[in-house]
Amino acid sequence: MPYPPLWTDPFYLYHLCNNILQFAASLLNPPPERLYVSHGPPPWDAGLDDSGCRSQLTVGVDRVRSSVQPTLNQLLPQGSKQTVPVADIELTLLRCAVTMTGREIPGASILDDEAQQLAMEGQALWGGLVTASMDGTLFPNMYTGQFIWRGMEAVGPNGGLAGWKMTLEVGLA
Repeated sequence: MPYPPLWTDPFYLYHLCNNILQFAASLLNPPPERLYVSHGPPPWDAGLDDSGCRSQLTVGVDRVRSSVQPTLNQLLPQGSKQTVPVADIELTLLRCAVTMTGREIPGASILDDEAQQLAMEGQALWGGLVTASMDGTLFPNMYTGQFIWRGMEAVGPNGGLAGWKMTLEVGLA
């Protein structure tokens, strides 16, 4: 059943983030151990516990704002603009990273293997999310406006975690 529009559903932003989270997790093999919708940026130490490191994937709303965009209304003159609400969605993937053991620095081949794996996961997320937004499978049964890929940046290794932070802009009307 389709979700009701944003203005009638108090959980719309959560459903939007959860759709992105579930779809993104399906692009990763293996998916991270911890998956959740975060209110704002996730805590970086949440993947660390007494038993060692656990990978995590989180999605949350960074902010909701207005954006001036070209109108799709054919009744208005060509080149007309409209103000629409958009959500800046932040997706964060954190994986366990190679760290120093005592005074021993990890070998170059180990670091290279880790970088290669993280690059493949970043590309899988990027390519999968952009493709799904264009073919309509990212937000099934939800009304969304324009989807804009705002980019991704490498994070870490910080405290034993490394990965990607990605920003997506999703039109809400």
